[in-house]
Amino acid sequence: MLLPIFHGDWPIGHDHPVHIFRIWQLRETLLHHPFVPWGWSHQWFAGYPQNVVYPVGADLFVLTIQALSFGALSLGHAYGIAFGLFYFSYGYAAFFFIHRAVHSRIAGLIAVTWLLTDPGSNDIGGWFWIVDVGVWTSALGMVPALIGTVRIADLLDHPKPRTAAAVGLCFGLALLCHQIHLIYFGIAIPLLCLSRYLSSARTDWRRALLLLFAGLTSGGLIASVWFVPYFAALPYASEVGGRGNDITHIGNALASGNFFSRMHPLAAAFGFIGSLCLLRARRTLPLFLSLFIFVVIVGSSSSVAALLGTNVANWLGKYIIAERLLLLVKPFWYGAGAFLIVSAWRMVDRFRDQSRAQGSPEDIRQYRIRAAIILGLAGLFVGPLLAPALVDDEQPHGQQGPRGDRRTERRLAHARRPDETENRSFEIALQFQDGEK
Repeated sequence: MLLPIFHGDWPIGHDHPVHIFRIWQLRETLLHHPFVPWGWSHQWFAGYPQNVVYPVGADLFVLTIQALSFGALSLGHAYGIAFGLFYFSYGYAAFFFIHRAVHSRIAGLIAVTWLLTDPGSNDIGGWFWIVDVGVWTSALGMVPALIGTVRIADLLDHPKPRTAAAVGLCFGLALLCHQIHLIYFGIAIPLLCLSRYLSSARTDWRRALLLLFAGLTSGGLIASVWFVPYFAALPYASEVGGRGNDITHIGNALASGNFFSRMHPLAAAFGFIGSLCLLRARRTLPLFLSLFIFVVIVGSSSSVAALLGTNVANWLGKYIIAERLLLLVKPFWYGAGAFLIVSAWRMVDRFRDQSRAQGSPEDIRQYRIRAAIILGLAGLFVGPLLAPALVDDEQPHGQQGPRGDRRTERRLAHARRPDETENRSFEIALQFQDGEK
């Protein structure tokens, strides 16, 4: 699905033409009003405040790619290159975070492989949601958000103004990409401080928190370029929200391995067990990784919203799509699963080295017994999670049924003719790519 971008094309379908139009409109506005590109447009709906009601981080990213080409790239080509850079930057940011959290490059590579090949589903990320549907701006914000998370941990460890400046830059860029990162940092920062406290490491809390506040303030100033006009035009923004599942449903889905729709069963099982194991960690980032998973999953439930009162629950259901919070969890979930794999391998390898060093048949026999016990325990935990996924496949509206013939499904998918709306979106997109008018 990403291959066309290397031939000067860009992803077509669903939200991509919408992004292309928005970016084109921002570029045309910047040419005439470079300092105040916020105005009124009649080119959508019955008129709306342009460049305001949707974050501009991805738009500026694409326009920067086109500007760096000195006009050699069309808007469509620049969009394709920017999208490809984003997708692999998303993988790099996840690798950077997981490598720093669990001190293993192999774990980082395993997690990134799972993350970038995750099929995904509506609202919760994966290539279906990001590449095919084209809802990629919130995932783009995860790039500075994950890097910024590591920098906040560094700031708590060694408070320096330079690190605070990096935190501010990451915070501001993430907010420019999507508002959901206000929620991300609102959860991540207290959990990072709590994890640091539980680690019992020496911390200059006064200096660290002062620098953190300064960094977040500078990041807020960066984001205010868009947030100030956004809040001024807030009455025009759509009220889009959705309640999450109740806590009982979430618990049953976690136990059955079907919590993340279409996630590979091995990744689902290892991620759940690995996140539980990381609760024992006494270092800031690995403990934070585990806490963040459970806090966000539980926090996305309608049961928690109900505990906050009827008014708060109604407000959350009106303005926040709870399931989209799970998109924030996926890099952490895959990191926990990769940590479990690497830890199990290290444990078996340690037993093997001990047996070789001592060299007696009895030691070798003990090594084999221990290795069998580890693998058996892994099978005991993973087996029940894998069983439902091996039998059933997810169907629309939560129905479960037997797996179908994948070749037949692909033929049916390719045989489906696009409807009139999709054809019209395609025609409009080509106009902006070829004629750019």
